[in-house]
Amino acid sequence: MAKDKRFVAPFAEQGKFQADDFSAPVIDVLERKVRFSLKHCDTGKSYCISTFASDKQILSDLYKRLGHFEDMTWQLAKNTNHASAISIEKRSSTNYRNLVSVYGDFDTFGHLRIPSSKKKTFRVFGALREDLFYILRFDVNGSINH
Repeated sequence: MAKDKRFVAPFAEQGKFQADDFSAPVIDVLERKVRFSLKHCDTGKSYCISTFASDKQILSDLYKRLGHFEDMTWQLAKNTNHASAISIEKRSSTNYRNLVSVYGDFDTFGHLRIPSSKKKTFRVFGALREDLFYILRFDVNGSINH
């Protein structure tokens, strides 16, 4: 059965998402608001929010950035420039292989950049399922492959 191209085109033309990244039709997902969840977040020593939880400025920068995305639909989020977008990890990338080996329940991973007034920009890694971005790891020190 051939895939309906109207579900593929919105993301495929940008090279950011593919129809297989979503279980719901892409058209429907594009119109939804971006949402975040900490349900599967790493609670270990290296990538947990607790590594910077005592720093109120970094937390403030994080919450502000997440709120920025939550005000957008996925259509708007995908059309922002690379530095401001939620970037999807290519399946051939080191980051993808590392994340899928730990979080095998997901098959689409990405990251977003958090500009910080106190530190250099840091990244938040997560997994995408429909319109929900599950935050998995906070890479405040830049230790995850770029």
